[in-house]
Amino acid sequence: AVRVERLVLKIPLHAAVAKYLHANRVDLTRYSPFYFCLRDTFSGLIPEEGWEAEFYPFITLSNEDVGLCWFAESDELWHPEDRSRAIRIIREGEQVLLEVHMIDRPTVLEKPTVLTFGLQATPVKPLPENWRNWRVFDLSPGMEAAGSPTEGQPTAHPDFPRSPTGEDLGIFWTGPVWSEYFGFPSYRTDTDEHTEIWNEARRNQIDILPYWNAAWVSSGLPEWERHEFDWTAYSFQDDLSSDVMAFNAPIRSVCSASDTWNDFIAYAFDQGIKDSLVTGWYQDGFGVSSCVNAAHGCGYVDDNGQTRPTYPIFARREMFKRLRNIFHSHHPDAPFLGHVSFQIQPPVTGLADAMLGGEHLGQPPYTLKGSEAPPFDGWYATRLPPDTFFAEYSGRHLGIVPFVFTQVHDADPDSARRKTAHMMGLFLVHDAPGVWSRYGDHQTVFRFQRACDDFGLGDAEFVPYWGDAPPASGVPDDVKISAYTREGKALLIVANLADREATGTLTLDRAALGMKVGPGWSAK
Repeated sequence: AVRVERLVLKIPLHAAVAKYLHANRVDLTRYSPFYFCLRDTFSGLIPEEGWEAEFYPFITLSNEDVGLCWFAESDELWHPEDRSRAIRIIREGEQVLLEVHMIDRPTVLEKPTVLTFGLQATPVKPLPENWRNWRVFDLSPGMEAAGSPTEGQPTAHPDFPRSPTGEDLGIFWTGPVWSEYFGFPSYRTDTDEHTEIWNEARRNQIDILPYWNAAWVSSGLPEWERHEFDWTAYSFQDDLSSDVMAFNAPIRSVCSASDTWNDFIAYAFDQGIKDSLVTGWYQDGFGVSSCVNAAHGCGYVDDNGQTRPTYPIFARREMFKRLRNIFHSHHPDAPFLGHVSFQIQPPVTGLADAMLGGEHLGQPPYTLKGSEAPPFDGWYATRLPPDTFFAEYSGRHLGIVPFVFTQVHDADPDSARRKTAHMMGLFLVHDAPGVWSRYGDHQTVFRFQRACDDFGLGDAEFVPYWGDAPPASGVPDDVKISAYTREGKALLIVANLADREATGTLTLDRAALGMKVGPGWSAK
């Protein structure tokens, strides 16, 4: 035995690097169903007074371009004096200190003890060429939101602006018309409707990304009855969502710490690729959630006799790596789109080529900056101030192409147009043009996308409002101006992030925009 007085991990970072904090956990054991589980996030500027919290499996500190994620699967074997202060972020002048208090009260360790954590630097990889040209849309008729770009269409809406460089990602949803089970990679053989959609997409050079889910499984699957007690994470089941219950069987969360599940789903994916025309993959729930199933080594009992969850980060990462490799063995350039919403988890999220966020904005409750987020009315700046956008939605510091699942629910056409235009301004001023236009005014989205295509956003240089040499000045603080420059031209993005009108005199910095000083330039 050995007596330990204190064991604290300290990671110092320069304050210019550690500006934003994103901490997240999804504890599916705390509530049921899924929409009422514990979805706990801090996402934004590090408070001036610092930050203290109980255990979170993921802590990411970043600025607009780079970051560092600390992660751990569990606080088992930790002995903090105060659980609510186990993780601390402390500001000390030009330094920000991340402290992880594993032991800070005298503790006798009776046997060898292993404490595991990881560090992931970001961005995890360079953003791909022409990433701003990537487009995402629905492929499957009958499963889209009413009024979506592809309503009633087997592939893209006639007005949908295709990617000017060919990066079109079509999401093929799971549905009882063609799928045997919700989110599972097998299709009915008594219909050819899905193959007609696939063939048209392939003729139009659209990548087909099916909704195949390796994190949840339909309880109608025959194998579930046999393997439930090994596969289950003992957490949530979704028996409310209409697309799920169209199959008359709830879906259940499964855990990647189960070797039999990993082998089963890997085989199913391989067969699904062979039996279909899919060329990519869309994974819903692309993150790590809690598990308490001791049958495959998850969960633990604390000193008070309470069962506490663990987060199988390494197992989930290895499962997604395995599935990604299977796809690439068939299609070397297969794109991988992960639906993350508030779960920015770099060691896992980094395996995706593109990430989709924002659906949770219309699905409270969830916490943001320590308190429950208010109802969302479709005005994005009220829910996504710049600091939250940088911490959670921007792909710049992660090396992942960002997309937002639009959530403008408004029956008034004029109001929907204004909210959608405001949304696009917010995204573009932060160099995040990617949207999956599901709810909102789609023609407004198309108008913005066509303007970007006409300018040539794919190979343009971005000049941010937050940089050392912003492209313009003279406007109120709530008005942000960024620009894209290309071949002596500039595309200005002017976004009013306030909930009121603003006026000001805009003064361009032609040097920052790469324009010649003097006469001979024009604006339109």
